[in-house]
Amino acid sequence: MWTCRRRPRCRPSPTWTTTRGLLLATTSHGDASLAALEPGVHLVAAAHHANGRYRLATEGLGEYLISKRADAADGERIRSSGRGIACTRSAFAYVFQVD
Repeated sequence: MWTCRRRPRCRPSPTWTTTRGLLLATTSHGDASLAALEPGVHLVAAAHHANGRYRLATEGLGEYLISKRADAADGERIRSSGRGIACTRSAFAYVFQVD
């Protein structure tokens, strides 16, 4: 998803997925937070992990990726820190679809 030579200087890559393609992004290094800020990228599922099992949640997605601090949802801040934002409800990873 990101063109990286050395974090935190990552930038979105124009070839990270195709139109209508799916992207699985973890919360590591702010990848899911940055994907959520991209125009034309929409959350379609939240992946949860517990007791060695994974499940995808596809309902109630509006409750995910809501920042606990309004000023934290800033792409440059996320890139410079290399960390995602703290959210009110979180998941192990997120599935996004590109328009």
